[in-house]
Amino acid sequence: RDVQATILSQNVDIVEKAILVVRSAVATGMSWEELSELIKVEKANSNPIAGIIHSLKLDRNEMVVQLESKGISEGVLADHSSDAICKKSKLVKVSVNINISAYANISALYDKKKEFTFKADRAMKASEKVIDIAVQKSEAAIRKHQNKKTGIEVGRKVHWFERFHWFITREGLLVLSGRDAQQNELLVKRYLRKSHGDLYVHADLHGAATCIIRSNAVG
Repeated sequence: RDVQATILSQNVDIVEKAILVVRSAVATGMSWEELSELIKVEKANSNPIAGIIHSLKLDRNEMVVQLESKGISEGVLADHSSDAICKKSKLVKVSVNINISAYANISALYDKKKEFTFKADRAMKASEKVIDIAVQKSEAAIRKHQNKKTGIEVGRKVHWFERFHWFITREGLLVLSGRDAQQNELLVKRYLRKSHGDLYVHADLHGAATCIIRSNAVG
């Protein structure tokens, strides 16, 4: 959305004109079909305003404009949906609401990005909190069990998995989570055993930790 908002800002004048043209045509009572035909004719006549209109979304009072990206690297464009970007010509498709101005559409895109970022951050913090609580409970349960069995143990053996975030489920399964990107990669490459039926879990959020569930507690 930030890329679309940036490109919309770069082309704000012609987008505003396109919005006004479409809005005026609708106000005169012109049907959507007649408007679509008019746009085709104007495109054939090399009308620059008609040229940026890609399609009309009748059910949502929106139109899709196709705009040239200026000063945005191919790498940034490649990170966005191919449905919205024509990579060969570096044209970006942006849906705009014809009921509001081009500037209001830009503001709406930035607001949506802020909302998404806020929700993603909140979900990440909640996930980390759940893992920390689970780790603390698991460690407390293990210490309690060991104290009952052998008394307070000084200098106990440190298990290999304790370098990671970890806990053991009620079913006796060992759950591991990386503390950083290096540990995330190490978990997958060295400790994820597909042949044993281990499971890989990962949230679809930037910076989320890798998590694996091993088929036995400490093997």
